[in-house]
Amino acid sequence: MQPKAFLNPSLVEMGMIKEVLDAVLSSAVLAVVYFLMGVVIAKLAERIIEWVLHELEVDNWLKKAGLKFAFEQSIAALVKYVIYAVTIILVLDQLRITAPVLNIVAYGIGLLVLAGILLGFKDFVPNFVAGISIHRRGFVKEGDQIRVRDIEGEVRSVNLLDTRIKTSTGDIIFVPNAIMVKNEVMRVNRKKTMLKQN
Repeated sequence: MQPKAFLNPSLVEMGMIKEVLDAVLSSAVLAVVYFLMGVVIAKLAERIIEWVLHELEVDNWLKKAGLKFAFEQSIAALVKYVIYAVTIILVLDQLRITAPVLNIVAYGIGLLVLAGILLGFKDFVPNFVAGISIHRRGFVKEGDQIRVRDIEGEVRSVNLLDTRIKTSTGDIIFVPNAIMVKNEVMRVNRKKTMLKQN
């Protein structure tokens, strides 16, 4: 006598599909429950922490110490976002897609960091080369009264990346050395062009 499974294979397949669907649906329902609980807990924790820190007058103590920083709100927001992150990881774990999503996020963060480094390097190199040129040629020195573009004032320092100019209003302006090399720089008191390079 043959087992019933061999007599009707479609019933076995239907049973397996039903089990898989039940598992997926229960995982999805649990994931939604985790998500909703995480959002509620995060909001509640944010309010409680902000209230406790406000009662302790943390911001007032910081103001008396000379620091103007919204510490109470910042710490409460930080706790909220940490709870959100943990919630998202729990939801992804429940859906069994944690590893692929975390890998994608890690690669994305790595690409953003690499792009930031490359963009910073893009500005660093021209300013560094221009700084070497300025130092070597010595056409701008501390104490010179100069005008470059619409900035006029006294040169306070010439570094490898920027030149610091103090304006008549007392503001210190950091002018990248690449701008100093690419634009006309004039001594204000002599009206003599010091450098113009295209």
